[in-house]
Amino acid sequence: MKKISIKSKALIINKIKSKFEGQIQNFYIGELKLNEILVKLNYSSINYKDILVCNGLFWGCRNYPLVPGIDGSGIVIKSKSKKFKKGDSVAIIASDAGSKIPGCFSNYIKIKDIWVNKLTDKLSRKNAMIFGTAGFTAMSIVNQIQKTKKKKSILITGASGGVGLFSTFILSKLGHNVTAVTRKDKNYLLKNGAQKVILLKDLKDNTNLPLQKTLYDICVDNIGGNTLDYILKRITNNGTVYSVGFTNNNSKSSINLMPFILRRTKLIGVHTESLKITERMEIWKSIQAFIKKFGINKNLYKKIKLTKLPYYIKNFDNLKKRGRFLIIIDK
Repeated sequence: MKKISIKSKALIINKIKSKFEGQIQNFYIGELKLNEILVKLNYSSINYKDILVCNGLFWGCRNYPLVPGIDGSGIVIKSKSKKFKKGDSVAIIASDAGSKIPGCFSNYIKIKDIWVNKLTDKLSRKNAMIFGTAGFTAMSIVNQIQKTKKKKSILITGASGGVGLFSTFILSKLGHNVTAVTRKDKNYLLKNGAQKVILLKDLKDNTNLPLQKTLYDICVDNIGGNTLDYILKRITNNGTVYSVGFTNNNSKSSINLMPFILRRTKLIGVHTESLKITERMEIWKSIQAFIKKFGINKNLYKKIKLTKLPYYIKNFDNLKKRGRFLIIIDK
């Protein structure tokens, strides 16, 4: 019989025939193994990947019932790891948590130390989760853009989503000229830094020309599909497109090779789960420095309680008109 370390309240997703349903239930966590830690969670946040997991749509998640939640921050209360001790303030982002192993929509999480980052006293657990995987991913791209030290003309697609929203907010604060693309509220993105907002329906190619007038130095693309072809034709010489994700209907794209050959355009995939610990710590330092200098707009996020998660997961598309959801687990 498995030894129980602790009892936790958690959102548990059950597969019932072909449907997926979530309820707040008791969740029993087993004893720690070597290189594992037990974290009492204070905060989490909702990411699009969590919504996919909760609806049985994420390709990497096959085993239910499951506790979702890819983001979490809290305090270490038990450790069998040389890297962490009791009382350490930590964050969990961009890991196997919430898809392949029980995640952070819970009072507690047991997890391998390789997926945990120690937070300094200068970065609060709350702020770490306001950023979460989405803001962390955005900052990883920002760090690449900032290497040139020049102000850029930047297009951000899917700007109402997590990565797009933080990319818009951060890059505009750093002085870049940001054009945001959305299906939703233009005013919300303008309030969070975008100099210009374009509706997605207006971002389309009306010609079959392989190259068009250059408009942007950089694009942070969260949509994929044939929108990518439109973007590549309008990137300046030596410009870069960072490909972060794609919507369900845009997993395939037909693109012309001319921008790569004649304009030396670069298409770079972004995958934060594969980053080394040293790279992760540099990104956390950048987030810490950015918050110290610019702060965080309060309209970037909305606070919700763990007990309300089933409602927010079920109605996510209707409720997520703007901003992120910061989950208050336990103060």
